[in-house]
Amino acid sequence: MTAAHQGTVCGADLRAAFSLRAEPVCAITSCDEYGERIGMTATSVTSVSLDPPMLLVCVASRSLLASAMRAKLPFVVHFLSTEQEDIARRLASPIEDKFREVSHYMSSSGAARLKAAQAILECEPDQVHQAGDHLVVIGLVTRIDHAASDGPALLFHGGRFTRAE
Repeated sequence: MTAAHQGTVCGADLRAAFSLRAEPVCAITSCDEYGERIGMTATSVTSVSLDPPMLLVCVASRSLLASAMRAKLPFVVHFLSTEQEDIARRLASPIEDKFREVSHYMSSSGAARLKAAQAILECEPDQVHQAGDHLVVIGLVTRIDHAASDGPALLFHGGRFTRAE
């Protein structure tokens, strides 16, 4: 019997396996129930449905963004280009004010929204499910803006940022 069948696979093994895949990098932003801007960098974003338009985002359960998702607060998914690696690094960092040097504004829904990205999808949480140490969030896409930023897509592969060729 393999380790996978014995239930002995650890998180580090899973992370190492997934590091072999090149994943598009997204910025996920929102505001908490007090109006404070919150955000994170994510690679776990995918399309779910075209009718109605829905996407899936995975968020660490202990993150500030998870609290906003549980409260069903609006959020925004930004597809980042290589020109925006600094934003990806900033939102992935533990610093307090992640938006201090990031060009953004508040969307009409009340979520923080970056001024530029390859595509910007404003969403309302529809379903929130606990899955291990993450929340799986199904969001209803309420608005899409395209090509506010040029350049190749920012990818994460082998534990580092890279570009799509």
